Amino acid sequence: MSIGIGKWGFNNWLYAATDGFRYAEQKEWKWFVNQVEAEEENGKGWELKESFNYGLFSPPSNGKAGKFLDEERRLGDYPFNGPIGYLELKYKRRVYKMLNLDERQLKALHTRANLRRFIECINSGQVEKIAKMCAKGLDPNFHCQETGETPLTIATGSKKPNKLLIALVNGGALLDYRTRDGATALHRAVERDSLEAVR
Repeated sequence: MSIGIGKWGFNNWLYAATDGFRYAEQKEWKWFVNQVEAEEENGKGWELKESFNYGLFSPPSNGKAGKFLDEERRLGDYPFNGPIGYLELKYKRRVYKMLNLDERQLKALHTRANLRRFIECINSGQVEKIAKMCAKGLDPNFHCQETGETPLTIATGSKKPNKLLIALVNGGALLDYRTRDGATALHRAVERDSLEAVR
């Protein structure tokens, strides 16, 4: 089975193509998709803001850290416990593996002033400050209040984006986190003819 995410409504946002399902699994999946379609037709729930920034999250298990599944990879390629693994539909955020931070510390770190300062560091190419802010626990998956761009898409517009992009990805930036208009960092790099950022 493969899952794809679009940006126009829940039907296009969540679609499935089965390949080699056992009958019971296929039946359960069809029931779920039918429930989603019925809810959408009735106008109940299921409306997600920025649905393109939601993903399937595999929670931590057996000593392995949790992670968001790659949209382009088949579900069958992931090692799940049992015939059907447990997945959550979550808004894409940084996955905190080793940092011992509580909710209050994270909230204090993600103020508008800090996020604006982070964007300024990206615009001025201050790789060390970016790495330091991410090491403290700042999540680089957010939208600029003025432009709707993400830190990764802003970094693709710099003259030498390689070190900036590496620092952001090492700091927890997700490559498929999209801007408010649905573009990824790769889209922006191609639009700007930045071969260095595409690499």
